[in-house]
Amino acid sequence: MFFCNSKRIITITLFTMLIVIFFVGVVFSAETPLFRLRLSTAQPAPHSFSAGMEYFKERAEQLTDGRLIVELHGGGVLGVGQEGIENLRMGTLEAVVDSIGPMTPYVPAYGLLNLPYLLTDIDRSELLLEGVVGDELKELALEKGLRVLGWWNDQHRNFYGNKEISTIEDIKGMKIRTMDAPVIMSMYKAWGAIPVPMNFPEVYTALQTGVIDDVDCTVMSGWSASHHEVSKYLTIVNYVYAWNHFVISEIWWQKLPKDIQQAIIQAEIEARKVNKAATAKYAVQSNKAWEEYGIKIKELDLEELEPFKKLAIENVHANWLNEAGDKASEIYDMVRKYTEFIEPKDIELYK
Repeated sequence: MFFCNSKRIITITLFTMLIVIFFVGVVFSAETPLFRLRLSTAQPAPHSFSAGMEYFKERAEQLTDGRLIVELHGGGVLGVGQEGIENLRMGTLEAVVDSIGPMTPYVPAYGLLNLPYLLTDIDRSELLLEGVVGDELKELALEKGLRVLGWWNDQHRNFYGNKEISTIEDIKGMKIRTMDAPVIMSMYKAWGAIPVPMNFPEVYTALQTGVIDDVDCTVMSGWSASHHEVSKYLTIVNYVYAWNHFVISEIWWQKLPKDIQQAIIQAEIEARKVNKAATAKYAVQSNKAWEEYGIKIKELDLEELEPFKKLAIENVHANWLNEAGDKASEIYDMVRKYTEFIEPKDIELYK
């Protein structure tokens, strides 16, 4: 009898232990925090952004052992431009890879990255952004609840569409799609054109229906969005190199454990390099593709560019400096000093 009771007690005890172990495992799994990062961009794939973003997703999830779930959203479905920036500020979106134009209403100093014929050299501008100038801009953005992790490559900005531009006279009166960026809009006004601020996903239809005549954009982004299908001409002026940024919502960032934050930082650093390599690759492919599609391409020579450059610098730079504030003016002077007197090889001087 005692033996039977002992056997029963042992059986019950073992069964109880198994239940406890099971529920401990369930509780552990339930309490293991999972974090979601939705990463949005206006650009559809394939693009150098999507290449970098896909790498970021894979690497960030790997570094966090799956505790961070990264969702990629292209084509502006989660909000682009100022809508995307505002979503980040409110914490309703975690991250974007986007152009720097929509940041200018929040951080006026950002406008210097759009100033015509200031940062046209890729190597020099990259050194500046990876050094003291980039650090200054990041600090200003952080004050607005926007954590900039890094600067992503695109191409020089040019214009394409259904009207040919060969001289400064040709552009007068034309309706040009621009980003909602005051610096770029004022440049087109100085040229006598009519800037039409418009989010990127809306451009195809606007170009197709004649709401706009031409588009201010990069060749790669235009090709990725199939704008060549509704364009006839491409004009190369290379008035500025189109830098973009990887931006995180500071509200969301502060909710993350330190190890997740470090994983995101590391993944973005590596993804930035993938983006840069992909930009070089896609730039060559897209430039060739526009020509093969039958688009008439006109690259303005130095003489033809001179009136564009003169009007832009005389009007836009001075007006921006008057409105952007002392801090922006200080950064502008820093950029002018470095771009005029510092060689790209002297990287230590930028740190």
